[in-house]
Amino acid sequence: MLHDVADVDAAVLRQRLEHGERIGFQFSNLHEIPRLADLLSGFCPSPMTVSLGLLELMVNAVEHGCLGIDHQEKLTLRREGLWEEEVARRAALAENRGRQASVSLTRNGPWLTYAIADPGEGFDWRPYLDFDPEREEDYAGRGIALAARLAFDRVEFLGKGNVVLASVGMLSSQS
Repeated sequence: MLHDVADVDAAVLRQRLEHGERIGFQFSNLHEIPRLADLLSGFCPSPMTVSLGLLELMVNAVEHGCLGIDHQEKLTLRREGLWEEEVARRAALAENRGRQASVSLTRNGPWLTYAIADPGEGFDWRPYLDFDPEREEDYAGRGIALAARLAFDRVEFLGKGNVVLASVGMLSSQS
């Protein structure tokens, strides 16, 4: 069941999650993401860290999957201070209206798993799973490594790379 973040009662979501239900949301703009990330990370042992990881993965879903901004374009836009302007411009284009990403949360035993999916073409995620000293000064390419190494116990990309599963153990020592 997909929810509208504006109409959400966290206590009701917690109850549904504890009964094995999947909690899901759709999103299409960057302004919705912080509220969703905070809400969905609130079920974890280390909500601030998980929220940051969710934020990174969900922003990627919008900018790359919904709006088609590739890695090199993002680097250039960030360096030139034009990223937000380009995101707004592309979001207003007719071909991008209605394109939405989704995030869902399920509990399976001691694991909480977030599934983030977007309608994009996908990408090769493998170079981004670890921090790369070559990209240390870049304005792009670090969010996946941050999520994979700091925020979640497991991160797995599926298929062509437009679906990511990020899991955290309920007894996790993440902080």
